Amino acid sequence: MANLIIDIGNSRAKAAVMSEGCSAVEYVTKECSEAWLEQLFSLHSAIDRAIVSSTGIDTAWICRWLEQRVEYVVAFSPATTPLPIGND
Repeated sequence: MANLIIDIGNSRAKAAVMSEGCSAVEYVTKECSEAWLEQLFSLHSAIDRAIVSSTGIDTAWICRWLEQRVEYVVAFSPATTPLPIGND
């Protein structure tokens, strides 16, 4: 079992893969693409959960791609997350 965390910023996409509570393996790319995601999954076949966050782009295609491969996907993006997030 492994967790994939993807953070898509303004200039880079970052990913970390955490397995069994161990430290993360980190990756950085200029653009989140299907080829990049396929490479992550080829390196880490145990990924079964994912978290995706984005500062600006709609992550719907990424979530759909992930939902075909993992058990659980959580997404935080301007398109799906009402802001500001509060903790009442």
